[in-house]
Amino acid sequence: MIIGSSVYSLVRATMSAVVFIVAFFAMKKLKLFTERKKLLIVATLVIWLVFSLSVEFIPFENLFISFKSPEAAYHYYCGAKSSVELIVEGEDCDLIVGEKKGSLTELLIPKTSDGWKVGIYTNKKLKYHGSFDGVLIRVYQFKNSNVYYILVHASARGEVTIADSYGTEFYPVGGARLQPEKSFFYYGYIANFDTQYTLTVNGDTIVCDEENNLIRKGFFW
Repeated sequence: MIIGSSVYSLVRATMSAVVFIVAFFAMKKLKLFTERKKLLIVATLVIWLVFSLSVEFIPFENLFISFKSPEAAYHYYCGAKSSVELIVEGEDCDLIVGEKKGSLTELLIPKTSDGWKVGIYTNKKLKYHGSFDGVLIRVYQFKNSNVYYILVHASARGEVTIADSYGTEFYPVGGARLQPEKSFFYYGYIANFDTQYTLTVNGDTIVCDEENNLIRKGFFW
């Protein structure tokens, strides 16, 4: 389960407890493993474990619940103690950057014509990444769509200048509240990311190599 008192976690904890009780008494009533009580307990635990692990990664609420805002969907999954620091709007989903105890979390929230849906961490797929001189770059894909988000993390370097070949608008999150201090995180939305993409960070040009890694141009060439 997700650490924290989120509604998403509480719903699944309750369902798992009910499944455990029902499975135990159902097998007991059917006189399964009556001669071996240990097998009865083990079988019940196996059913409970399989159910708990499965339902954790299935946001079934999306079949009948829509939220009026991406913040509401975020707090449903992450809990009220995690504050929303940034929302970057995209085509099929929004990226929410949350903060809790000095650490950032990133969650992609699906959206439809009816509103926002529950987003889970497995919605975010790391497609491209790279690092140099204290700068970390990651490009995330929303499921298997053409929706991408980019993160540029300048660790303990203060604010940096960022631009790319798509004219992406980058939104900063950072400051003294984050660890380590002076770290800044920049997020941007990219539609239809391709390997011709180039990024400039403080004058250094970043490109994709043949293995889809992001590297500083001229550094390995």
